[in-house]
Amino acid sequence: TATNKKIETPTGDLVISKVVVGEENSDKSFEFNIVLKDKDNVELDKVFDYILSAADKILKEGKIQSGDTFQLKDGELIRIKEIPLGTKYEVTEIDPEGYVVTAENNIGEIQGEETFVKFTNTKKPEEPETPPETPETPEEPEEPEEPEVPETPEIPSIPEEPEEEPLVEPNVPEIPEKPEEPIVVPHTPERKVTVKTNKKIPQTGMSFPGELFLGLAGLYLLIDKKKKH
Repeated sequence: TATNKKIETPTGDLVISKVVVGEENSDKSFEFNIVLKDKDNVELDKVFDYILSAADKILKEGKIQSGDTFQLKDGELIRIKEIPLGTKYEVTEIDPEGYVVTAENNIGEIQGEETFVKFTNTKKPEEPETPPETPETPEEPEEPEEPEVPETPEIPSIPEEPEEEPLVEPNVPEIPEKPEEPIVVPHTPERKVTVKTNKKIPQTGMSFPGELFLGLAGLYLLIDKKKKH
């Protein structure tokens, strides 16, 4: 009778270690998460055995599978056993507050008998409890007061011009009016008009001017009478 033999799949161990720098005798535990997937990126549901050790001393043995978390202290390592070769893995440290994390080979595939992952945590320098006081900002020097502007001297008022005294015309002696010269009518000598007439001029008893007028009138009538003839 033929014996059916089970074909074994080659496997390897995943070894994850922790180192702390900058802190002596650290007893702090750091938490990690692990994810395992096959070549088709399908997460494995198989449970694997692990051994937790430090300085070649076994501290704990247990079982673990993809999606679980585990803890490591400074100097410790965990060996997850018999993971199929070609399995994809990713190991992540969860919130290592106060430390700077350096991860080596934390993402990859299981190849060979052992695959190593190393996490180094460097302690951050502690901040002083009381932060140094911020030096006070020196007050800005006050701006010097501007010198008072001297008051503009009052412009002397222009003296008022003295009122002009009314010109007093000198007393000019009045020129005495010339006495009116009497109008002198030149004396016209009386002209004697001799009227030749055969008639006797009656004695009128009139003054000379009246007699003269009558004589002239008679002369005029005589001349006029002759013109008519």
